[in-house]
Amino acid sequence: MAALIHDSRIVTPHLPPLSHLSVVSVALPLLNEFGIGTLDRAFSEIQLGNSSASIEGSEEDHEINYNRAVEKLLLIPPLLRKSVLEAVHGMHWEIEAWRYRHSNIFKFKDRECFFHWRSDGTIDTIKIAQQLVLDQRINIRKRFEIACKYYLEKSVKILWAKMEASGKTKCYNTADNIMVRFWVRWLREGCRVPWTQAAGQYLDINVRHTRIPVTGFRAIFPSLRPEDRKKILTLLQSSPSEEFRLCIYSMTKEEQEEVVRESPLNLLYLHLDWPLQNLFLETAEKIINYIDARSFCILLHHIVDLYDRGDFAYRELFRELWDMVPDHLKESARKDRHLRMEIDSCVDEIRRKGNAADNNEPINSKRKSGSDLKRKNKSIIKNRRS
Repeated sequence: MAALIHDSRIVTPHLPPLSHLSVVSVALPLLNEFGIGTLDRAFSEIQLGNSSASIEGSEEDHEINYNRAVEKLLLIPPLLRKSVLEAVHGMHWEIEAWRYRHSNIFKFKDRECFFHWRSDGTIDTIKIAQQLVLDQRINIRKRFEIACKYYLEKSVKILWAKMEASGKTKCYNTADNIMVRFWVRWLREGCRVPWTQAAGQYLDINVRHTRIPVTGFRAIFPSLRPEDRKKILTLLQSSPSEEFRLCIYSMTKEEQEEVVRESPLNLLYLHLDWPLQNLFLETAEKIINYIDARSFCILLHHIVDLYDRGDFAYRELFRELWDMVPDHLKESARKDRHLRMEIDSCVDEIRRKGNAADNNEPINSKRKSGSDLKRKNKSIIKNRRS
């Protein structure tokens, strides 16, 4: 059997374990049926031992819905229940992030969107985009913008032709969107070259002069020449998490190192989002030498801000990160008065766990010695008999 090839890159494609996929398969139907608010209340009541409680003063339908949520949560083994709720929160924040990124296109108070999910609990943004560009209830300009944003070439051409036939392309304003500008230029030039080739040439002119987060790079990044890829490495870091993640998976070791040198925090922030949190400490350990004192303080503040999200044990992660970083970073962070209380709490918890481990060690050692002595005596008796 051929030996496995070692991948020395800082970040490699995430392959979620079966346990994660199983938790997601349970959490997603619950989120779809009950929503985050009802599930949170039901979980809290179960934890308090009030699993038969109802919401006082609620409408009958809401009360029935709440009781059904309690019943379904009680079917989940207690040891797994918290993991399922964390997954619910992770997917809830996925939805909120998607809505925020598209708030300039849609008013979600007026319309809802049916979400397509991958097995790892992340939104399949391409499938949603493919669904939205076909929805004729949405303004055609908005549909065209979505098609441009997600590099849906066929839809871009069809929608442009429809707008052109109705005279809507003559004064088409593309000032606020790099990707729309690219596609409109490509269309007006008669699509003479493949769009992937045109992207490399056109983005050279425009990408470096924008601070607006750009989506769609994942569609072209793997096919760009190394010199063209280098031009957009900085801009990638301000792209949405999914874009950044999928692009960084296709980077070479040298490109990843360049990204980390420019801004190690962006890579760490990526691993503080669902569903990559379990890889955060491993990633931090790989790039700890790139993190300066100021960046470390910013990172700690960011982790503290995540405490109430409910999709991961961020307090425990704070402690584990603190335990592994060099002393010079700790000394600098202690000077931050806003972090001091959290750091003191963290250090106390680390000491408490250390003392508990030390207190258990003699007992375990004594048990081990006793077991070893029994085994030795049995061996002696056996040898004497033989």
